[in-house]
Amino acid sequence: MGTSIRRRDLLTLSAATAGAVGLATAFPSTARASSPSSGVIQLTDHDTTLCWGHDAQGWRLTEVSTNRGHARRSAASPSGLHSLWYVPEGDAPAADTIRRVSAGRRLSFRPTRAEHSGRSIRLSASTEAGTVISTWWLSGGQVLVQVNLTASRAGWFGLPSPSLVTVADRDLAWGGRTRLLGVVEDREER
Repeated sequence: MGTSIRRRDLLTLSAATAGAVGLATAFPSTARASSPSSGVIQLTDHDTTLCWGHDAQGWRLTEVSTNRGHARRSAASPSGLHSLWYVPEGDAPAADTIRRVSAGRRLSFRPTRAEHSGRSIRLSASTEAGTVISTWWLSGGQVLVQVNLTASRAGWFGLPSPSLVTVADRDLAWGGRTRLLGVVEDREER
């Protein structure tokens, strides 16, 4: 197995992705996006590479890697899974059920269409609740995502950030030694 992303780098990538959802303007970047015509699409800058592949379920992230120092580090479980929470029209869900993400139905899906535009990649899919478009770009090693929904029915919606990578519960722990993204590493005690 190749090298892996350090926990801090994973959290930085995840936080940048989550924080960028809904951003309306792109940050300047030296990133390049490749065409999806071959069934593979790539977004890369000097620090980070994201690569998607197309299969029967749609577009999925096949590589999430970063340059740190002189080493290229790759995540063991790239994902790219998109989600949408939907509550049919009616009374608004209670705020605490929204915070705990226990209201409504979660629709998980893979984008079915991909296109590149300059320094970004645009992925889209139609679901029973509407059409979701996610635009991905890189800026200074950060992964930024803007997610838009055009609803096809009335209701209440939640639009979380697409999953960058997945990490099994057994690979997470507080302090001590743990296996994260395919390697055993020492964790700092807090």
